[in-house]
Amino acid sequence: MNVICINDDSIALDTALIKINSKYEGVENFLEYIRAYNNKLNVRKDDNIYPVEINKFIRFYSGAKQIYAQTVKEEFQISKRLYELETILPIQFVRVSNSEIINLDYVSHFSLSAGGIINIEFRNGVRTSSSRRYLKKIKEILYHEK
Repeated sequence: MNVICINDDSIALDTALIKINSKYEGVENFLEYIRAYNNKLNVRKDDNIYPVEINKFIRFYSGAKQIYAQTVKEEFQISKRLYELETILPIQFVRVSNSEIINLDYVSHFSLSAGGIINIEFRNGVRTSSSRRYLKKIKEILYHEK
């Protein structure tokens, strides 16, 4: 298959327009490959690299000069910075502090502390908290306000 890339600033930034002849037999395989590629992140653990589906991550956070990607059962290291992750993660991932992005799909509940910090508990029992700097943004998301 020949591939021709034409830059088109009239389409959305997160969109790719693919034109394929309907008689091409590998169309479904090609589309499946694209979907799978865009839905996984490569992460490291014990000198091994694993492709993990994005929706499996409950959070990404920084600590000890590393960025960690946590699933329900495992924790990995990832080479991307948090600001890079923000641009590629789906809408259910929300920045809650300078050092953390969470997946709202895995949150059990939120509770507001007296100091204006939102405490967050995930379904697997892991707990974290937001910073006051992100309080307004989190409330907008939780209450669908803008």
